[in-house]
Amino acid sequence: MKALSVLLSSALFLSILALQVSPQFWWGIGVLAAAAPLLWGGTLLFVLLSFLRPSWWMAAPVGALLLGMGVFFDTLSFPGQKAEEAPGLEVLSYNLSHFNRPRTYLWPKDSGKLEKVQELQRFMDWTAGHPAAIKCFQEFYTYPQDPYFDADARLRAGGWQHAHLWVDTLQVNKSVFGLAIYSKYPILASGVVFQGSTSFNKGIWADIATPEGDTLRVINVHLESAQLQRTRRSSGGKKETLRNMLWVFRESMLHRSEQADKVLAFARSSPHPVLICGDFNSTPYSYTYKQLDKDYQNAFRKKGSGFGFTLNHPKLFFYV
Repeated sequence: MKALSVLLSSALFLSILALQVSPQFWWGIGVLAAAAPLLWGGTLLFVLLSFLRPSWWMAAPVGALLLGMGVFFDTLSFPGQKAEEAPGLEVLSYNLSHFNRPRTYLWPKDSGKLEKVQELQRFMDWTAGHPAAIKCFQEFYTYPQDPYFDADARLRAGGWQHAHLWVDTLQVNKSVFGLAIYSKYPILASGVVFQGSTSFNKGIWADIATPEGDTLRVINVHLESAQLQRTRRSSGGKKETLRNMLWVFRESMLHRSEQADKVLAFARSSPHPVLICGDFNSTPYSYTYKQLDKDYQNAFRKKGSGFGFTLNHPKLFFYV
């Protein structure tokens, strides 16, 4: 009992400490930090079971739990009291995942063959019709050769005529994909924050003139993706495959921490109020999240409720 108490308490304490240390120092710290919610839950279960045979050794895990309460509140958000809200600026941030477009799907040639074409159309309609004055998209996709699936033209025609895009062109059908900021209000200046190791991991910014006469700097980022799905099963067996996965995880984590530092340095130098949107590819139990959380308010923590899963798949869902 004593040994388990010390082990759990020490592991939880180290995982909480690891959240404040850059993986650039040692990448294994990121793995330890990611385990924080599991260690917190395991320690809580241990404390509850220990009440059957209470002892002074419970003080260590209880202290670790209290120290790690931030892990709990980073996982679950509770709605606050609803006060009368002042008029605000509605902003949408969304990773469109290329509108779930299959890689072999060429508009409009294959539209009659694709069973999910209606789902794609609803997705496009929702994106083009959402009333938010400012829209930040990651993995944005537009196909200029088809009026229905030309997302850029539809957004501009719908009132979001001011835009800043950083996109690449697919050679197969000349469609484009990347990062995009659309606004109903004038964009005074725009530029690039960073370029990642892939064509869709990057960061852009735009200074937007608000109706109140202020200037808001909007930063839209897509931090480095782990892309574990690209790790092919090695001929060397499961051990080699696991080694490859750890390598990909390590590299993406190091890139994200470096990119987050660049985003924060750029944001801190802004002469205007800053709003950071994007897909950070990081859980709340990461150095990347903690660094951003120090300087900026988390919209979900302030206004959301529940677990706030942003990655929603039938077999995989969590808060990224």
